[in-house]
Amino acid sequence: MIRVPHESWYAPLTDALQRALPAGTLALSDAGTAQTDWELAEQVVEVALVSPLACARNQTDISILAGASVSATGGTGDTILLFNRGLHDFRTVACRSVDSPDALLAALVLREKYHMTPVLHQHAGSPAEALADVDAILLAGDQLAGIDPAAFPSIDIVDEWFDMTELPFVRAVVAGWDSNLNPAIAEAVRAAGNEADAAALVAVGEKMEHYYSTDAISPIPGHYRYSLDDDTRDAIDEFFRLLFFHGLHRDVPALRYWE
Repeated sequence: MIRVPHESWYAPLTDALQRALPAGTLALSDAGTAQTDWELAEQVVEVALVSPLACARNQTDISILAGASVSATGGTGDTILLFNRGLHDFRTVACRSVDSPDALLAALVLREKYHMTPVLHQHAGSPAEALADVDAILLAGDQLAGIDPAAFPSIDIVDEWFDMTELPFVRAVVAGWDSNLNPAIAEAVRAAGNEADAAALVAVGEKMEHYYSTDAISPIPGHYRYSLDDDTRDAIDEFFRLLFFHGLHRDVPALRYWE
């Protein structure tokens, strides 16, 4: 059984996995990435689409399956930092979970690129309520539904990461406990990654035909990719290297790739 979270950015890979795997093998979770990460860590499931953080927390027993990932490049518009007008330094940032990949990415970008060291606060209220108490609020995925982008100044955190590193932000990889991995699962994952990524490349090509940017931070339209190549691995390594450098993660994990 392979568990996948429900967030929309996983859908192209999820659909491809459903076609590549035997019927009944894939289980779509009602919960998000955090719950799926926990289920894999606690061996509730054997294989799952999880954040690289989940692999780092169990790096001696969990391996990443080569061939598929979910990575965002440029201004995808799905991880946005809203802030109060007139501010040039953020001391406090509200977010749904302080240890989520999006929150850590925001903290990392603010430290590395803008030399800010804000304190992250968990907050479940509306953006307006949060911004009455803190300098900025991080919104991702379905949290952005119904938000007027012109209501507050904002920063696209994934776009900032790409501008800083020229690497994608890897949201998820397919990983599992070593004892439950086998060549059949690995081949299905690889086939699904290739299928989803081929469709993504076609979509990016169509966007580029009508895309023009005068902004140096957005030389290409924001998009997702679904393969796991050298750039993806470099992006994961760089993410953890910078997290460790800024004291946001305990180490630089030696992640393992199952072959």
